[in-house]
Amino acid sequence: TIWVGSSTGVAYYNGSAIIDFDVPVDVEAIKSYSITPGRVSMKLQDSKGNLWFGADGAGVFRYDGTSFTQFTKKDGLCSNTVNGIVEDKQGRLWFICMQSHQPEKTGDGGLCRYDPSAAVGTGSKSFTTFPEVDGLHGNDLYSILADRAGNVWIGATGLGVYRNDGAFTLFNTTDRKTTFGVQDILEDRNGTMWFGFSGGLFRLEGSAIVNVTKGGPW
Repeated sequence: TIWVGSSTGVAYYNGSAIIDFDVPVDVEAIKSYSITPGRVSMKLQDSKGNLWFGADGAGVFRYDGTSFTQFTKKDGLCSNTVNGIVEDKQGRLWFICMQSHQPEKTGDGGLCRYDPSAAVGTGSKSFTTFPEVDGLHGNDLYSILADRAGNVWIGATGLGVYRNDGAFTLFNTTDRKTTFGVQDILEDRNGTMWFGFSGGLFRLEGSAIVNVTKGGPW
C-alpha cells in the first residue's frame, strides 16, 4: 500500500484507486506548529499492524484498525511535531521530533522512545526522553533508521549521527567540513550506512563519515 500525505490530509493507493483516509486531527485546537498546522503523514506500520500518523502540531495518532489513539506532549512525547518513527526489536517505538516554529519557537523537539508494555498495567512512564545526550533533546531532528542488526541511528542536527545499540555512540569525524544537517539515513545491502546531509552525500567508513562526490569514492 502506498501512502501519500499532504497539507489537506492523507490518502492511500490500493492498487486501483486513491482512497482518502480520515485522521481525526482537530486543527482548531492547534496553537503552535512547525510548517502547516495539522499536516498529516503516514509514518509507520508496526509489527502489530498498527498504523502511526504524524500531524504537525497535534502529535501522533495510532490506528489499530478500529479506533485512533492520540499522543501529545501531555502524554510524554517530546514535541507535537514528529518527523519519523521506527520500531526496534523489542517492539519499542522511537520518535524524532522538531520544535514548533510558528507562531514562535518552543524550544522542544528531540528524541523520545515509547514502550507499549510500560503503558499497560505497570504504572511506569511509557515515554523516555534523553536530555543527557547532546543533540537529542531540544533539537530539530529529521532522520532516523532501524538497521537490520537492531541498532537505531539518529541524525543529531548540528552535531553528528548517533547509533544506539543499548548505548549511544556519536559519529562526528568527517573529511569535509559540514554543519551536520542530517536529512536522511540509509543502510545498503552490504550494511554500509549512508547519510544525506544538507549540502552533500556521506557514508560511514569505520568511525569516520566520508564525503562521497560525483566521482566517488565508490
